[in-house]
Parts: sequence; C-alpha cells; structure tokens
Amino acid sequence: MGLCMNVPTVEDRLELLGVLVGAYILFTVVGMVLGQPWSTAQGGVVAVIQLVGILATAAVAVLLVLVARGENLDELAAKAKQ
Repeated sequence: MGLCMNVPTVEDRLELLGVLVGAYILFTVVGMVLGQPWSTAQGGVVAVIQLVGILATAAVAVLLVLVARGENLDELAAKAKQ
C-alpha cells in the first residue's frame, strides 16, 4: 500500500482564498517596509504618506483575513478596548 496522507480539507474555498490573499498582502507589506521607500523620498511629507499607505495596506490585509475566517469583528473590538 502507498503512503496515506491526511490532507486537511477546507469546507469553504473562499475562506482559503481570502486567507491566502491576505497573507500575500502582508508579505508584500513586509517587502515594502524592508525596501525602505522613505530613504529615497525627496521630502519628509512624502515619506510620511508612504508609511501611512503601508500601514493602511497592512490593516486592510488583517481585516481581509479576519473577515474571510468568519471572525466576529465586534467581539474583537470589545476585547481590544479592555
């Protein structure tokens, strides 16, 4: 007999897609931070705008993963306030 592999199953394929896309975006955010785009900016305002954009992209990716996994965002917000 061949090797028997226990392959995890995903009931909702869109959940898997949402988590994978969110993870890809987060890896992209890490690449943007490691690339240090503020080092080539001509002015301080441009660097701040770039950093705000990077942080906003990270927030969107985290929210995408949470929504794809079916997390209750109200409960998470209540926990964060405590």
